[in-house]
Amino acid sequence: MMRSNNRMPRLLYIWSIFLMFDMLYINISFFKQNLQTQLQTPELANPPIDEMVHKDEKENPHQMQEHEKGNHIDTPLTANGVLPLSHPRDEEPSPAQVMWRGEAMRPIFSIPELATEIKTIELVIAYCRANLTWIYSTVLNAIPNQKESTVKITLLSKCGEEANLPQFIDDHRIKDVNLMKLPNVGGCDYAYAHFINYYISKANLVDADSSLILFIKDTPRTTENFHFPHHSSYRTVSEMIKIASAGEFSCGIKTACDTSPYHDTKILNSFDIPKYVRISDKNNGVAKDSMINFNVHGYKHLQNFHKRALNWQFPNNNLTQVCYGGTFAVPASRIIFLSNDPNERHTFKLIEENLARTDTASSVEEHYIERTWAGILANSLNEKDVALVRGMQRNTKDSLVLR
Repeated sequence: MMRSNNRMPRLLYIWSIFLMFDMLYINISFFKQNLQTQLQTPELANPPIDEMVHKDEKENPHQMQEHEKGNHIDTPLTANGVLPLSHPRDEEPSPAQVMWRGEAMRPIFSIPELATEIKTIELVIAYCRANLTWIYSTVLNAIPNQKESTVKITLLSKCGEEANLPQFIDDHRIKDVNLMKLPNVGGCDYAYAHFINYYISKANLVDADSSLILFIKDTPRTTENFHFPHHSSYRTVSEMIKIASAGEFSCGIKTACDTSPYHDTKILNSFDIPKYVRISDKNNGVAKDSMINFNVHGYKHLQNFHKRALNWQFPNNNLTQVCYGGTFAVPASRIIFLSNDPNERHTFKLIEENLARTDTASSVEEHYIERTWAGILANSLNEKDVALVRGMQRNTKDSLVLR
């Protein structure tokens, strides 16, 4: 018996060495397979902006914003093809795929019992003059658990067209409608910033813990209005609510399969845009006037704006999520959490102040803030999340070239 006991440590030692060599062999094989896949995968580099502009002008001549050639340097991450980015419809996407798409619902509570069920959904609509009857079918009809949820609407009216608003209060699904009249400055981003500061000032902490806020532009979510490079479709309202209910920021549009909403922070910081003309301004013959004082403060790029105007920087210096299109959902508790930090609370106020410009129809600040919302409102990626997303990024120099 004693002899048998003496042999046991030796056997365990030999077995552990065998396992170590076995794992080493598997890792080497996996590395060789990944390398071979990368070498065989064709390039999926993002097209230059002039190609995208000409393509969109042909397909959507009335919807394409007027860009100056070469001024658009948005560079979301593109995939390396090592991990499958699509999956059969009857299968659940992998954690890597979900993280890559910006749809991961990460645990934010160490004790699950502390998580609060979402009971109130507040629709915050930046309204100018579009017909809002589409809200009934596209938004209200898509809200899940309507019998158990409380739905509120806040209308941020900027163009004095309140008389043309639908009577949302007559809908049995709507508990309350709040109308806020604002100056027509700063695009939808000014309206959102104003609402966030208003919400912080009056917030009930208990209500905020069980509420989410869906920020929406008044433009109908139709194919004709969808003109976002690197993106495939709108994210449905029910999908946005599901993600935000889990404590995450949720963007209103989806990226293409080989593209992630995460951007290299260093490259994102260098974003600049010399000019931009809204379709409405172009159609109304004020395109030239809208370029006057487009960048009155002479910001060099996004990082320069953050430093000079907001005294703020992206919390993750590696990867940052960006949400284009002016529609997103966020837990109300996230806004309150950020406002508890005096610096973050002051940042929200500075965003509103910097967007409150009345001397121009469009400003560079609007484009900077559009690329800032997710960076400030979303939960920042941790080191493990960054490694996972970076691992799916195309391992070529072209994927990070400014265009």
